[in-house]
Amino acid sequence: METIDTSFRARVLLVGDFVVDKFVYTTPLRVSREAPVLIVRKDLERWSPGGGGNTAYNLITLNCFTIAAGILGKDQEGEFIKRFFASFPSRCDITGLYLDSRTNTVGKTRVLSGDYHTSKQQILRIDTEPAERPRRKTVSELCYFIKRASKAVDIVVVSDYGYYTFTEAVRKAIREISKDVRVVVDSRYSLKKYKGCFAATPNEGEALEVLGVKKADFENPKILDRLRKKLSVEVLLLTRGNKGMILHQGDAIYKIPISGPSEVIDVSGAGDTVCAVFSAALASGKNPLEAALLANYAGGVAVMKKGPSPVSPEEIKRQMKEHPVEPKRIR
Repeated sequence: METIDTSFRARVLLVGDFVVDKFVYTTPLRVSREAPVLIVRKDLERWSPGGGGNTAYNLITLNCFTIAAGILGKDQEGEFIKRFFASFPSRCDITGLYLDSRTNTVGKTRVLSGDYHTSKQQILRIDTEPAERPRRKTVSELCYFIKRASKAVDIVVVSDYGYYTFTEAVRKAIREISKDVRVVVDSRYSLKKYKGCFAATPNEGEALEVLGVKKADFENPKILDRLRKKLSVEVLLLTRGNKGMILHQGDAIYKIPISGPSEVIDVSGAGDTVCAVFSAALASGKNPLEAALLANYAGGVAVMKKGPSPVSPEEIKRQMKEHPVEPKRIR
């Protein structure tokens, strides 16, 4: 297949559950005398945007102008998210990020430990999830913003992690705008609530949940037809870990092998990268197969990085050159 242009030129509205990923790096000291637990010394703490924030960060890194929309807690983590994206004034609009004192920003704290000359390993993860739903007024403001901002973009990306940004009112607003603008959905638990959108990017686990079965042969065209029909999408991009991807568009189904080694370093955040690159490519004029291939190359880069990290056009181009793949049409 001919080399695909890796430049991205698009305006994107990202509606997402914004998460703060916190990484606490420690050095082990000794076993505690109080309990049979390890005592570690905190050396460094690093924060980065996760969830929909990671998707937005990927879009910005791809040089897309990104309008970020979602609900944050009126807390230190929410302020971090706003400051982080405000640091890209020419590539990101944060008008649609609403702070609400009733809820709190999702935080995922990963504690990593290891000696000076060893690679630090994760020993604990602590999650902070919203205790209460945001105010109805905040939700109404977000819905209004989504409807207004969608008129000025090339594509809308939904990053639904199942937290409180995505109330039924917000999902309804997204279904409404999908009649006028292409919407790409990445949803962990609620894919069926976005019926009629342009595209969906589920992984195999999410696809099984939609189908209502425990296992399925995803290379069987009848299974893929059934999945796409249940979601009522024009384009289905199924991600399959080290088995690559499957693209279902129109009557055509393509199997895309993984780019790079099958033994990966870290899969966290790879789905965000795939969704971001696929959406940005579609919005930049690539056809669905070209967009899927670019997303596949980007995924191959993302899983070789430690922790969620954005992938640049230059990295995609290098991956394409060093680890080329050839899609196989299975129908």
